[in-house]
Amino acid sequence: MSDQQIQPEEPTRTSGLGVSDEQLHSLNKAQSEVVSVIAHQLRSPLSTIRLAHQTLLENEQMNLTVEQIHLLQQAEKRATRIYDLINQLLELETRSGVGAPVALRLGSIESLLQDLLAQVSIEIKNKSLELHKLFADNRRPVPFDARVLSDAIVNIIDNAISYTPENGTITIATSYSESEALIKISDTGVGVPKDKVSSLFRKYNRFDNTGDSHADGLGLGLYIAKRAVESHRGTISYEDTKPHGATFCIRLPAPM
Repeated sequence: MSDQQIQPEEPTRTSGLGVSDEQLHSLNKAQSEVVSVIAHQLRSPLSTIRLAHQTLLENEQMNLTVEQIHLLQQAEKRATRIYDLINQLLELETRSGVGAPVALRLGSIESLLQDLLAQVSIEIKNKSLELHKLFADNRRPVPFDARVLSDAIVNIIDNAISYTPENGTITIATSYSESEALIKISDTGVGVPKDKVSSLFRKYNRFDNTGDSHADGLGLGLYIAKRAVESHRGTISYEDTKPHGATFCIRLPAPM
Protein backbone atom coordinates (compact mmCIF):
# COMPACT_ATOMS: atom_id res chain seq x y z
CA MET A 1 0.00 0.00 0.00
CA SER A 2 1.31 3.44 -0.85
CA ASP A 3 2.39 5.71 1.97
CA GLN A 4 0.96 8.70 0.11
CA GLN A 5 -1.68 10.38 2.23
CA ILE A 6 -4.97 11.08 0.56
CA GLN A 7 -6.20 14.54 1.39
CA PRO A 8 -9.90 14.70 2.17
CA GLU A 9 -11.97 16.84 -0.15
CA GLU A 10 -12.66 20.30 1.14
CA PRO A 11 -16.29 20.41 2.22
CA THR A 12 -18.58 22.66 0.28
CA ARG A 13 -19.98 25.44 2.41
CA THR A 14 -23.71 25.44 2.73
CA SER A 15 -26.28 27.88 3.91
CA GLY A 16 -28.62 27.24 6.79
CA LEU A 17 -31.02 25.63 4.30
CA GLY A 18 -28.44 23.10 3.11
CA VAL A 19 -27.77 24.95 -0.16
CA SER A 20 -24.13 25.36 -1.21
CA ASP A 21 -22.58 28.72 -2.08
CA GLU A 22 -22.22 27.56 -5.67
CA GLN A 23 -25.91 26.67 -5.85
CA LEU A 24 -26.87 30.02 -4.33
CA HIS A 25 -24.71 31.81 -6.87
CA SER A 26 -26.37 29.89 -9.71
CA LEU A 27 -29.84 30.65 -8.35
CA ASN A 28 -29.03 34.36 -7.98
CA LYS A 29 -27.62 34.47 -11.49
CA ALA A 30 -30.70 32.76 -12.92
CA GLN A 31 -32.98 35.13 -11.01
CA SER A 32 -31.08 38.15 -12.33
CA GLU A 33 -31.35 36.86 -15.90
CA VAL A 34 -35.10 36.33 -15.53
CA VAL A 35 -35.59 39.82 -14.10
CA SER A 36 -33.52 41.36 -16.88
CA VAL A 37 -35.39 39.52 -19.66
CA ILE A 38 -38.82 40.38 -18.24
CA ALA A 39 -37.85 44.02 -17.72
CA HIS A 40 -36.57 44.40 -21.27
CA GLN A 41 -39.67 42.69 -22.69
CA LEU A 42 -41.98 45.01 -20.75
CA ARG A 43 -40.17 48.25 -21.51
CA SER A 44 -40.88 48.21 -25.26
CA PRO A 45 -44.70 47.85 -25.11
CA LEU A 46 -44.84 50.38 -22.25
CA SER A 47 -43.02 52.89 -24.44
CA THR A 48 -45.68 52.35 -27.12
CA ILE A 49 -48.50 52.83 -24.58
CA ARG A 50 -46.95 56.05 -23.27
CA LEU A 51 -46.53 57.36 -26.80
CA ALA A 52 -50.19 56.57 -27.57
CA HIS A 53 -51.34 58.45 -24.47
CA GLN A 54 -49.21 61.48 -25.34
CA THR A 55 -50.39 61.48 -28.96
CA LEU A 56 -54.05 61.39 -27.95
CA LEU A 57 -53.58 64.18 -25.40
CA GLU A 58 -51.79 66.41 -27.90
CA ASN A 59 -54.26 65.82 -30.75
CA GLU A 60 -56.68 68.76 -30.63
CA GLN A 61 -58.91 67.17 -33.30
CA MET A 62 -59.88 64.40 -30.86
CA ASN A 63 -62.21 66.84 -29.00
CA LEU A 64 -61.74 64.92 -25.78
CA THR A 65 -63.94 65.66 -22.79
CA VAL A 66 -62.44 66.79 -19.49
CA GLU A 67 -63.11 63.35 -18.03
CA GLN A 68 -61.42 61.59 -20.96
CA ILE A 69 -58.37 63.84 -20.68
CA HIS A 70 -58.17 63.13 -16.96
CA LEU A 71 -58.35 59.36 -17.52
CA LEU A 72 -55.63 59.51 -20.18
CA GLN A 73 -53.42 61.61 -17.93
CA GLN A 74 -53.83 59.15 -15.07
CA ALA A 75 -53.14 56.18 -17.35
CA GLU A 76 -50.03 57.88 -18.73
CA LYS A 77 -48.85 58.65 -15.21
CA ARG A 78 -49.20 55.03 -14.14
CA ALA A 79 -47.49 53.75 -17.29
CA THR A 80 -44.63 56.15 -16.64
CA ARG A 81 -44.35 54.92 -13.06
CA ILE A 82 -44.11 51.29 -14.21
CA TYR A 83 -41.55 52.32 -16.82
CA ASP A 84 -39.45 53.97 -14.10
CA LEU A 85 -39.66 50.85 -11.94
CA ILE A 86 -38.42 48.73 -14.84
CA ASN A 87 -35.50 51.09 -15.35
CA GLN A 88 -34.65 50.77 -11.66
CA LEU A 89 -34.60 46.99 -11.94
CA LEU A 90 -32.32 47.14 -14.98
CA GLU A 91 -30.07 49.65 -13.24
CA LEU A 92 -29.83 47.32 -10.26
CA GLU A 93 -28.77 44.41 -12.46
CA THR A 94 -26.01 46.46 -14.10
CA ARG A 95 -24.65 47.69 -10.76
CA SER A 96 -24.48 44.63 -8.55
CA GLY A 97 -21.78 45.81 -6.19
CA VAL A 98 -19.34 48.46 -5.04
CA GLY A 99 -16.81 47.28 -7.58
CA ALA A 100 -18.97 48.24 -10.54
CA PRO A 101 -16.87 50.23 -13.03
CA VAL A 102 -17.08 54.01 -13.03
CA ALA A 103 -15.46 56.48 -15.40
CA LEU A 104 -14.19 59.24 -13.14
CA ARG A 105 -13.69 62.68 -14.64
CA LEU A 106 -12.94 65.93 -12.88
CA GLY A 107 -16.07 68.05 -12.90
CA SER A 108 -18.26 70.51 -11.06
CA ILE A 109 -20.69 69.04 -8.55
CA GLU A 110 -22.66 72.29 -8.66
CA SER A 111 -23.08 72.12 -12.44
CA LEU A 112 -24.32 68.53 -12.16
CA LEU A 113 -26.83 69.59 -9.50
CA GLN A 114 -28.06 72.46 -11.67
CA ASP A 115 -28.69 70.05 -14.56
CA LEU A 116 -30.55 67.56 -12.37
CA LEU A 117 -32.69 70.23 -10.74
CA ALA A 118 -33.68 71.51 -14.18
CA GLN A 119 -34.99 68.01 -14.98
CA VAL A 120 -37.37 68.04 -12.00
CA SER A 121 -38.34 71.71 -12.18
CA ILE A 122 -41.88 70.91 -13.37
CA GLU A 123 -42.51 68.56 -10.42
CA ILE A 124 -41.20 71.20 -8.00
CA LYS A 125 -43.40 73.86 -9.58
CA ASN A 126 -46.51 71.66 -9.59
CA LYS A 127 -46.24 71.17 -5.81
CA SER A 128 -45.38 74.84 -5.20
CA LEU A 129 -42.18 73.79 -3.45
CA GLU A 130 -39.56 76.36 -2.54
CA LEU A 131 -36.06 75.42 -3.70
CA HIS A 132 -32.97 76.72 -1.92
CA LYS A 133 -29.52 76.25 -3.49
CA LEU A 134 -26.69 76.87 -1.05
CA PHE A 135 -23.56 76.20 -3.08
CA ALA A 136 -20.12 76.59 -1.53
CA ASP A 137 -17.89 79.52 -2.44
CA ASN A 138 -14.73 77.41 -2.13
CA ARG A 139 -15.93 74.84 -4.66
CA ARG A 140 -13.36 72.87 -6.66
CA PRO A 141 -13.36 70.06 -9.25
CA VAL A 142 -14.22 66.60 -7.95
CA PRO A 143 -13.63 63.23 -9.69
CA PHE A 144 -16.98 61.56 -10.44
CA ASP A 145 -18.92 59.64 -13.06
CA ALA A 146 -21.78 61.96 -14.01
CA ARG A 147 -24.17 59.18 -15.07
CA VAL A 148 -23.60 57.04 -12.00
CA LEU A 149 -23.61 59.88 -9.47
CA SER A 150 -26.79 61.24 -11.07
CA ASP A 151 -28.51 57.96 -10.12
CA ALA A 152 -27.87 58.67 -6.45
CA ILE A 153 -28.80 62.34 -6.47
CA VAL A 154 -31.95 61.97 -8.60
CA ASN A 155 -33.31 59.21 -6.38
CA ILE A 156 -32.88 61.37 -3.28
CA ILE A 157 -34.36 64.48 -4.91
CA ASP A 158 -37.33 62.42 -6.17
CA ASN A 159 -37.96 61.23 -2.62
CA ALA A 160 -37.74 64.79 -1.31
CA ILE A 161 -40.32 65.96 -3.85
CA SER A 162 -42.66 63.02 -3.25
CA TYR A 163 -42.61 63.16 0.55
CA THR A 164 -42.70 66.94 0.99
CA PRO A 165 -46.20 68.48 1.18
CA GLU A 166 -47.21 71.36 -1.07
CA ASN A 167 -45.57 74.71 -0.25
CA GLY A 168 -42.74 72.89 1.51
CA THR A 169 -39.02 73.50 1.07
CA ILE A 170 -36.17 71.54 -0.49
CA THR A 171 -32.59 72.66 0.15
CA ILE A 172 -29.54 71.56 -1.83
CA ALA A 173 -26.20 72.53 -0.28
CA THR A 174 -22.54 71.82 -1.01
CA SER A 175 -19.43 72.29 1.09
CA TYR A 176 -15.78 71.24 0.92
CA SER A 177 -13.13 70.17 3.42
CA GLU A 178 -9.51 69.28 2.77
CA SER A 179 -10.35 65.74 1.71
CA GLU A 180 -14.00 65.57 0.72
CA ALA A 181 -16.97 67.21 -0.96
CA LEU A 182 -20.31 67.16 0.85
CA ILE A 183 -23.72 67.29 -0.82
CA LYS A 184 -26.69 67.77 1.53
CA ILE A 185 -30.25 67.35 0.28
CA SER A 186 -32.83 68.41 2.87
CA ASP A 187 -36.60 68.71 2.84
CA THR A 188 -39.46 69.70 5.13
CA GLY A 189 -41.40 66.51 4.47
CA VAL A 190 -42.56 63.74 6.77
CA GLY A 191 -39.13 62.27 7.41
CA VAL A 192 -38.40 58.59 8.02
CA PRO A 193 -39.96 56.60 10.89
CA LYS A 194 -37.36 55.83 13.55
CA ASP A 195 -37.88 52.08 13.21
CA LYS A 196 -37.08 52.28 9.49
CA VAL A 197 -33.85 54.28 9.62
CA SER A 198 -31.57 51.27 10.22
CA SER A 199 -32.87 49.52 7.09
CA LEU A 200 -33.22 52.62 4.94
CA PHE A 201 -30.62 51.67 2.33
CA ARG A 202 -31.50 48.00 2.04
CA LYS A 203 -32.75 46.50 -1.18
CA TYR A 204 -36.57 46.35 -1.57
CA ASN A 205 -37.06 48.37 1.61
CA ARG A 206 -39.99 50.77 1.41
CA PHE A 207 -42.44 52.43 3.72
CA ASP A 208 -45.40 54.76 3.53
CA ASN A 209 -46.44 57.14 6.27
CA THR A 210 -47.97 59.64 3.86
CA GLY A 211 -50.48 57.79 1.70
CA ASP A 212 -48.51 59.07 -1.31
CA SER A 213 -48.54 56.89 -4.42
CA HIS A 214 -44.75 57.11 -4.51
CA ALA A 215 -44.71 54.35 -1.93
CA ASP A 216 -45.83 51.81 -4.53
CA GLY A 217 -42.22 51.63 -5.70
CA LEU A 218 -39.92 48.66 -5.34
CA GLY A 219 -37.82 50.16 -2.58
CA LEU A 220 -34.73 50.27 -4.79
CA GLY A 221 -34.08 54.01 -5.02
CA LEU A 222 -31.96 54.47 -1.90
CA TYR A 223 -30.27 51.10 -2.38
CA ILE A 224 -29.18 52.17 -5.87
CA ALA A 225 -28.12 55.55 -4.49
CA LYS A 226 -25.93 53.85 -1.89
CA ARG A 227 -24.29 51.62 -4.49
CA ALA A 228 -23.69 54.57 -6.78
CA VAL A 229 -22.01 56.61 -4.05
CA GLU A 230 -19.95 53.67 -2.80
CA SER A 231 -18.68 53.05 -6.33
CA HIS A 232 -17.02 56.46 -5.96
CA ARG A 233 -15.50 55.36 -2.61
CA GLY A 234 -17.90 57.76 -0.94
CA THR A 235 -20.56 57.44 1.75
CA ILE A 236 -24.23 58.31 2.07
CA SER A 237 -26.10 58.83 5.32
CA TYR A 238 -29.44 59.99 6.67
CA GLU A 239 -30.18 62.63 9.29
CA ASP A 240 -33.44 63.80 10.85
CA THR A 241 -34.23 67.42 10.05
CA LYS A 242 -35.73 69.26 13.01
CA PRO A 243 -38.56 69.87 13.61
CA HIS A 244 -39.52 67.65 10.66
CA GLY A 245 -38.18 66.46 7.34
CA ALA A 246 -35.13 64.53 6.18
CA THR A 247 -31.53 65.23 5.19
CA PHE A 248 -29.34 62.97 3.08
CA CYS A 249 -25.58 63.56 3.08
CA ILE A 250 -23.34 62.39 0.25
CA ARG A 251 -19.60 62.55 0.92
CA LEU A 252 -17.14 62.11 -1.95
CA PRO A 253 -13.34 62.08 -1.94
CA ALA A 254 -12.14 65.48 -3.15
CA PRO A 255 -8.31 65.63 -3.08
CA MET A 256 -6.73 69.05 -3.14
